[in-house]
Amino acid sequence: MLSSPKILHVPLLLLANKQDAPNSLSVQEIRESNEQWYQGKKDSARRHAYDEGSSMEQRQERFASLDVMGISALEG
Repeated sequence: MLSSPKILHVPLLLLANKQDAPNSLSVQEIRESNEQWYQGKKDSARRHAYDEGSSMEQRQERFASLDVMGISALEG
């Protein structure tokens, strides 16, 4: 979904529910996971462009911006 052209330039907010649960991922862990995913997508696009002989500008992949907010029904 984050690489869909339909949401290009649309800021997204991910609500990370259950932050009161002991085994939940923290907001920071979710952000880091998203950054790793995003970097992997960029690296893949770069390799694909190189293999096809096209420039990164021609094969630029776009991703929506994503922010994460931790929430909890019990703690607010």
